[in-house]
Amino acid sequence: MSGLLTLLVLAGGMLAAGQAGAASFTPPAGCTLNVTVQNRSCTVSQHYTCSADPEGYQHSAHFGRDGMFHLSTIDAETRWIESQSIASGLVDRLVAEAEDHASFSELLETGRDAFDFWTETDDGQRLHHQAPTP
Repeated sequence: MSGLLTLLVLAGGMLAAGQAGAASFTPPAGCTLNVTVQNRSCTVSQHYTCSADPEGYQHSAHFGRDGMFHLSTIDAETRWIESQSIASGLVDRLVAEAEDHASFSELLETGRDAFDFWTETDDGQRLHHQAPTP
């Protein structure tokens, strides 16, 4: 029984050590931390807004056992404005032209958002994001 207890304590300590970065996260200058979320997947998300951004923009920083792994920015309609993989350094940005941008308002109003848009990474790769056909 003491072996199991030791294993649980070690596992908890490893998880806590990795998420220490989330505990000491400070948003960039001009930004305000709004909420910290402990996710089911044993990750932590820090959600913040910045005064220099357009109205409705929201940012998030995601932390796992090994520290921060992802940064994301969305707008008031939850459009994917920009995201960054910390491991690869790649930044993925929304392509301005779209057949149908993501829309939280449409989702609330109709129960479905039939989005159809593209993102492009800073290495030139384009990704197509399309809602599944009902």
